[in-house]
Amino acid sequence: MADKAAPHLLSIPHELRNRIYNEVLVSDNAIVISKRARTPYYQPALLRTCRQIRSEAISLFYSLNQFPATLESYDGCTLIPFYQMLLRYRAETADDNYSIYIDAERDQIHVPDLDAWLKAYHADPVSVPRLTNSFAPYPTPIKWAKEAFRIVEQSGDSQWAEVHMTLLDGPYRPILQNLFLRRTRMLMWDDG
Repeated sequence: MADKAAPHLLSIPHELRNRIYNEVLVSDNAIVISKRARTPYYQPALLRTCRQIRSEAISLFYSLNQFPATLESYDGCTLIPFYQMLLRYRAETADDNYSIYIDAERDQIHVPDLDAWLKAYHADPVSVPRLTNSFAPYPTPIKWAKEAFRIVEQSGDSQWAEVHMTLLDGPYRPILQNLFLRRTRMLMWDDG
């Protein structure tokens, strides 16, 4: 009697493999992307088993799941590697399945982080994510950040130095004034 090899995933028809990929890779719950994650982007183990499975299934994973990202201190540059991976593998017909939320509980703008994010977005608005908070009403710092993104979007081909000056005169002004007042109060408290 001839030995029959045990069937494996790649030996079954492609249509059945796609159904299996769908069951394994598509989640009913959003897959939250976090700065605290061990890697800059998340991928299930199935996508790391072999090249053929990865090439067949990766677009399903990135097209059919929702990926909200939560940030603290407006450090959007940490999300760029994941966002670029999403854009690379997401099907062209996929809905917008990515959103960025600022942790409203800890809504403190760290100006260098926001500045780096805006500068990266200005340089490459296609492959750098933008702030997409859907909280209503927006806390004041989120309003400032959204206004900063609006200014960068409308800047067109302007040099970053010009855009940055516009930001300093516009949405950054209350942020910097607030930081200055807070630091002044802290210094007065320490001297007192």
